Amino acid sequence: MNIQRGRDHGIPPYHDFRVYCNLSSAQTFEDLKNEIKNPEIREKLSRLYGSPLNIDLFPALMVEDLVPGSRLGPTLMCLLSTQFRRIRDGDRLWYENPGVFTPAQLTQIKQTSLARVLCDNGDNITRVQHDVFKVAEFPHGYSSCEEIPKLDLRMWQDCCEDCRTRGQFNAFSYHFRGRRSLDYSFQEDKPLKKIKMSKTVSSVKHSKYFRNATSASNENTNMPAVNDFKEFVLEMQETISSLRNQIKKLESRLSKTDCTDEKGKSYSSNETWKMDPCTVCECKVGQITCFVESCPPADCEAPVKVKGDCCPVCLKQNNIKKKP
Repeated sequence: MNIQRGRDHGIPPYHDFRVYCNLSSAQTFEDLKNEIKNPEIREKLSRLYGSPLNIDLFPALMVEDLVPGSRLGPTLMCLLSTQFRRIRDGDRLWYENPGVFTPAQLTQIKQTSLARVLCDNGDNITRVQHDVFKVAEFPHGYSSCEEIPKLDLRMWQDCCEDCRTRGQFNAFSYHFRGRRSLDYSFQEDKPLKKIKMSKTVSSVKHSKYFRNATSASNENTNMPAVNDFKEFVLEMQETISSLRNQIKKLESRLSKTDCTDEKGKSYSSNETWKMDPCTVCECKVGQITCFVESCPPADCEAPVKVKGDCCPVCLKQNNIKKKP
């Protein structure tokens, strides 16, 4: 069947693919002995095709000797690797393309394994084999989940200002993306919450009670939309209140240490310090402002640099100028 398919699609013979994969050109059947070592198979191919140039691709791929450490012959391995390489290079979203991930992020992705995924998402899994697709003997073939590298999500976190919150992933994300409900896969299947109507809404409802049946029926059809909107408003109020609590926590943290220099040292507001003998820095309103002292020209020929002072000074013996 595959032989006929190859002929119907006009696939070139086996010899052409040998040349494409940098194998030796076969003019006689003895030239195939490096890839097809069995002389009986070469003899059968000789009786069927008469010339190495006429051999179909599929049967030749099936009779090639396997490459050590694989389940494929040299020609089939060449074709499959070429195909997968072209699929990778033609994918503009391939994760190894430049600009998709940083080198640090790529390192974390490449060290992640399915074993780590099972440890993180399984029900009380503490030990697992490194290659989860292979059966391993317990306990020698198993490793502790603590020994399997984890994915460091800090590589994906933007660093703001002094990076004090790097690694604190529950700062805001908890309020925007929580655990999904176990009862309802889709929000539209979730029953509406019972909302207590205010006195104003109840009075309006009673005033509309005396309308005719047609208007009452129209209002009943619009009630689900009104309830949905009210539920949305309540959820927004909960989100706003939680955000206010987070802002208060952040403000309390910032109030303790208003400024932090490049070395990670904290300073309070209006505090001044020397970064070096010539640079004085001051903390104001959460920002660091530094002033560099400029030195006047020296009056002597050989001014001396004194430790702890910014500008060189003239010693007494240097003040005496040599007479001509």
